[in-house]
Amino acid sequence: MNIDKLIKVIQEANPEKEWELQHIHGVMAVPIRLADVLIAITKKEEFLFALIMIDTMGRFHKNGKIVAQWNLKDNNLDNQSKETKQFLIKLLT
Repeated sequence: MNIDKLIKVIQEANPEKEWELQHIHGVMAVPIRLADVLIAITKKEEFLFALIMIDTMGRFHKNGKIVAQWNLKDNNLDNQSKETKQFLIKLLT
């Protein structure tokens, strides 16, 4: 899984945000939130031809099918499921 590449794509999609490193659990990390992911998705030109949605339960839908779920109780990419991270990597990188 190439999480570093995903983080780079998300950061590049939102250059206005101050991407400050934070010390989390003894490691310097950049918190990526759901809002950052959604901004990155809207910047991808090929999504003009694919329907990507997220519902109020945090479930990602692609062309009418549920493909991943964001844990809304923990708004940090680092703490999302492996399946959700893999979906976002395939989607955005």
